[in-house]
Amino acid sequence: MAAAEGSLASPMCNLAILDSLNKNSVGEMTDSWNAFCLATENLLGGGGELSLDSDFVSHVRNLCSRGLESLIVEHFLCSVELISFVSLRVELDLYYLI
Repeated sequence: MAAAEGSLASPMCNLAILDSLNKNSVGEMTDSWNAFCLATENLLGGGGELSLDSDFVSHVRNLCSRGLESLIVEHFLCSVELISFVSLRVELDLYYLI
C-alpha cells in the first residue's frame, strides 16, 4: 500500500493537485491549453509571425506552472510528427504525379 501511496504523490501522478482546482482555474487552464495548441499549430505551420513565438512561450510557461509539462511535450512532438508525415505524404503524391 505504501508504494501505491507514493506513486500518487509522484510528479507524474499528483492527484492531490486536483483538490486545488476551482472553476476559474479550470477555465484558465482550458483557455491556456487551447491557445497553446493554436500557437503550436501556427508556429509549426510557418506563419512567420514573431509575436506567435512570445505567445507560445507564455502559454508553455503557464501550463508548466500547472504541472502539465509532459502533456505539453507529448502534444508538441505529436504535432511535429504529424506535420512531417503530411509533408512526406504530399511529396510522395507529387512524385507519383510527375
